[in-house]
Amino acid sequence: MEVLDIGRFDTNANIHRTAYRFSLDDSQYLRFGIQGEELSEKSVHPYPIKEYAVDHDSHGHIGAVILDQEGQFYYYNFNGQSWDTHLLYQAALDAEKIDFVDIKYTNRNPQIFFCWRDLSSPFKVSIVTYFTEDGSWKKKIIARTYFKNNCKPYCITKDHGDNLYLSFLTNNNMIYDLKLSVYRIETAQWEDAFYLSDCIYIKNFFIDMLADEKGNLHISWTDKNKSNYCIKYLCYTIDSAKKTTNVVIEKDQPIKWFFQYINHDVFMIIYVANEEIYYIYAHLLQNCELIWSREGVRIHHITTPVFSKILPENITHTNFGLYNDLESKTLLNLFSLVSREDLNQLSVLEANLSLAAENRFSNNPSMINRDMSISNRKQQPYHNPPIAAISKSQLESNGRKNIISTMESEIRFLKEEVKKLTDLNRKYLHLINESGDKISQYKEQIQKWEGEKDIFQHKILALEKKCVSLEKEREKLHGELILSQQQNQLFKDGIKEKETILTQQKQENVAKKESGFFKRIFK
Repeated sequence: MEVLDIGRFDTNANIHRTAYRFSLDDSQYLRFGIQGEELSEKSVHPYPIKEYAVDHDSHGHIGAVILDQEGQFYYYNFNGQSWDTHLLYQAALDAEKIDFVDIKYTNRNPQIFFCWRDLSSPFKVSIVTYFTEDGSWKKKIIARTYFKNNCKPYCITKDHGDNLYLSFLTNNNMIYDLKLSVYRIETAQWEDAFYLSDCIYIKNFFIDMLADEKGNLHISWTDKNKSNYCIKYLCYTIDSAKKTTNVVIEKDQPIKWFFQYINHDVFMIIYVANEEIYYIYAHLLQNCELIWSREGVRIHHITTPVFSKILPENITHTNFGLYNDLESKTLLNLFSLVSREDLNQLSVLEANLSLAAENRFSNNPSMINRDMSISNRKQQPYHNPPIAAISKSQLESNGRKNIISTMESEIRFLKEEVKKLTDLNRKYLHLINESGDKISQYKEQIQKWEGEKDIFQHKILALEKKCVSLEKEREKLHGELILSQQQNQLFKDGIKEKETILTQQKQENVAKKESGFFKRIFK
């Protein structure tokens, strides 16, 4: 399966109980349709599309950004009947490149994002935003990075309060840092970006972010864990606390693409690997903790997956979807993939962990409230009859085993992190030592060049003096040459005058001789 071109996906939106769909036809023209209607025969934009993105504000107004194959970058606004347009930028295709366009509305104003590259330095990427201020369009560079791969190095999402979250890669020597910047609607400003995690594998890089109803931000991205390919996950909570980064999916083959899905307390990741499509699910707890299923499950009935961008409704949170039926373009109900039995099993695991933890506290002599023992513990509303059927001793035993297993996996993970940090530290020390030797060599070379520079400067001064002297001599010779030319001209004029006099004298002498001859004849 080839790398998925997200900018060319269909887009399905449910806005105020009305369904909208955007789709590129075979000629790459963008078509638009409303619920119950066929896609318009007339394209939204008059030229073939390279990329596009769509969003809507809290009042249901739809906006789109379109980058066509001519390098024209447009903002489109749907007024309910037709599209109003504004040309943001015209790229010079032989000198620059624009890609990975996106749009998000905040406080009813569009924020437009894209990557820009100067083709003379194609690996230097600027993440740029267009926004409106005082009725006019402004442009701002949010971040810069060095990125060779043809992958989208950022992700933008928003929460229910219209705050924006931008996560992006920045290069940090041999590895990349994943950072997060927040646009607060109260200040209408981007806050300084802060570090989330490192990222050592950026080929086929992809990141997805979702904000749940409580304001927690769920972030997942592709990376490597030792020699395996993986998806890492962390949660950024409403109290600005970052949870531990966890490896939730690990494969021996590259993970081509994935996306997140939230429905109430069910969290899912749908991913593409080994030319197949899988999903893994988890029970989302109130404190942003996740109880994950053991293995990824393959979606067997979809052999050729076709994805769509999604503008989420209030209940379902996702940025993407999967077509179940391509002919009628119906989207698969992802929540239906997880059965009640699956959820019950996760609930049992959660209950075991909780009971084991409470058992530890109840056995602690320093605990004051003895009425919190397991025998007095009230059952949670979410727990189902299978949990009640499990005996107390069985729960305690399973809970202890699960706690031990969880702690062992955490210890293994921490050991791997310590080893990774130790290796990085060793590499950094090696680089520092190498840098120290190189700096000494550079200093010696600079001192040598400084000495040579002084010699050259003396030679230059001497040559400059000689040039001044030669210039004066040239001017003197030039003056003498002009004087000689004038004297030569006078001499030529004198000779010419004398030649004229001599000629006249000769003519007079001839005339005298001839007159004397005739006088003698006629005398």
